[in-house]
Amino acid sequence: MSSHMVPPRKGLFGALYELSDQGEVDFEELVADVEELPQRRRIWGSGAIERDKCHVVVEAECSACRRAFLRRAAATALSEPPRCGGCGGHDEHSPTGDVVALKAQEAGALLSSGMLHTLDTAPDGSRAGAYDPAAAGVLAGENTADKAMTLPELGRLPRSCPPRRGLVPRAEALLMVASAAVPMPRTPTMAAFAEIGYGWAWCQLDNTVLCQRCVSGQSMASCYGTFPDYYHFVSGAMGVMEDCARLTAGYVQHCLVEHEDLASRLVMDNWMITLQAVYLDVLHEKAKSPQFGADESRALKYRLINSGIRPLALAALLEGTHTGPADDALVDAVSLLALCAHEALDRRHDNCANEAYNLFSIVAAHQGVDSAGPLGRFCVDVLAWAIDHGSMWPLLLAGRQLIWQVYQGRYQSSLLLDNLARDADCAPGDLYCDPVLNSLNPLLTDGAEQTATATATASEVFSVRARCRDRAGYDRMVADCLEHFAACETCRGFDAATWQARPAHITPAYLAKHGGDCRCLNTMAVYTSLVLFEQALWAADAAGTYTGPTADWDPLLC
Repeated sequence: MSSHMVPPRKGLFGALYELSDQGEVDFEELVADVEELPQRRRIWGSGAIERDKCHVVVEAECSACRRAFLRRAAATALSEPPRCGGCGGHDEHSPTGDVVALKAQEAGALLSSGMLHTLDTAPDGSRAGAYDPAAAGVLAGENTADKAMTLPELGRLPRSCPPRRGLVPRAEALLMVASAAVPMPRTPTMAAFAEIGYGWAWCQLDNTVLCQRCVSGQSMASCYGTFPDYYHFVSGAMGVMEDCARLTAGYVQHCLVEHEDLASRLVMDNWMITLQAVYLDVLHEKAKSPQFGADESRALKYRLINSGIRPLALAALLEGTHTGPADDALVDAVSLLALCAHEALDRRHDNCANEAYNLFSIVAAHQGVDSAGPLGRFCVDVLAWAIDHGSMWPLLLAGRQLIWQVYQGRYQSSLLLDNLARDADCAPGDLYCDPVLNSLNPLLTDGAEQTATATATASEVFSVRARCRDRAGYDRMVADCLEHFAACETCRGFDAATWQARPAHITPAYLAKHGGDCRCLNTMAVYTSLVLFEQALWAADAAGTYTGPTADWDPLLC
């Protein structure tokens, strides 16, 4: 490899890779080390072009090469970048000079070379996965698996949906929240980026009861991990990305130095594994058709990792709203529940764009059935189990996730939900046909029967109240939420509002959370899980037809 080329480990994730040999370092020194990385400063300071999505990093020495490369890369996902090399001038439409290829590396080569090690997660030098080796094993296994299983045609439905949009902000509230942690330009693009990147973690966690440095650190890790996937939107914000890298490193150091409890370190470790997964995912070219490996359990667990929902579930568990044991199976079950709020509303866009990373696609591919029924029923069962056991942890996390999803202007989920024509009498088929989901279902583990399989209507299948044993407890929780809504200026009308009107209630709830009061958001979250979650499940079902405005949109927006 020529000296002017930089391998992927010096690319977007350069800061964390550089820190992999630091061990236990004072935070002030750690920040200084990252600020002074000469190689990274040389790349970004010289006007270099970096595109991990195209698997290349190239330093073009004249503007003609840079413009030509950007034009060709955008059109063809270029994998052989031109380099000027002192060409002395040429036609920018036909760049000449040395052309050096940096091919996308196979995942197996990445594993064997040690490039998956992002940074130390323990002072003794242990790598990411030291606190959760099983999650690290899932990441390694899924990225080396042979993926030859295709998605059946019924798994490609439904497809009717509003158009996917670019980075369109809902408001400036989360930009203000994120800017308190890391300076961000006050632009519409960065406002939307803050909602998606920083908000993915911050909006899901109660910062009023958790360690605030951990919540901020997790939000930084989330924001940092968003850059590779959204690089085509925010390539001009490399300074922000570097700040996120430093603060992510600071979060790791905070956990290792100030948290002796393994639970906090387990959360941090899972965030590092998630960052590894995100980095590997962007190395893969966009598939023309979704393909899957043979291990459904591992595929589902990997989706929980690369989405970042597993570390959020582990973090939310520390809020203290769950009583009793919580083993890996229950963490996975609650993670699946929460992520379904995202995947159900994303499924139509993913189907149109041939995206494979969706829980509904994974189940459909492995079971050969429409997965809306089995996954939807799984979610209902987990919610029912939580009600029966008095655990607020699943209700809060799933509700916050659905609220966050609807809040994003980019997804247009509120428009989708307000324009769904639903066939409530359509029978969903066998709801318990998936042994992997059944093995994770806490309600079945508790001895509940696999009811409502062949004859139940969809409205009965997705009813949380009908499935739980403690219906009086369900009614009591709903009544408490309605009482809060009636008395609260921020929340009043949330229960009766259209989905498109609900963000007007969510924005002040986020601002109150930033100010130290999470009661409004938590009440909205519980009500959303108890009463509104059913509507999100309808969005994943082919029996729900979108009837609102639509338009052509680029699948690359997905």
